[in-house]
Amino acid sequence: MIHIILRLGLSLLPLGLSPLLILLIGEGYLNFGGGCKDVIMIIPWVVWSLLFLIISVVGWWKKWPVAKGVACSGLGATGLLFLAFLALLIFSLAGIGH
Repeated sequence: MIHIILRLGLSLLPLGLSPLLILLIGEGYLNFGGGCKDVIMIIPWVVWSLLFLIISVVGWWKKWPVAKGVACSGLGATGLLFLAFLALLIFSLAGIGH
């Protein structure tokens, strides 16, 4: 039972921190120099957190050890977000978006 709670807690931790980050940005404790637009910076965090959750659940289903599941989830979510950034960058630089 403890193992299930640990896996579930680790899988949902980044997504659970999203409201805290929104609160810290909204109250001005975190300031990225964009004023009210700083809240938009939470979007990549939420996308990364959802990717982390999905990869973590897949790793749990494949019976990966906890450490391997967390490491692969973090690396996989970061890699997929980076690929999405590169795709958007190439899309905008190629003039396709006009």
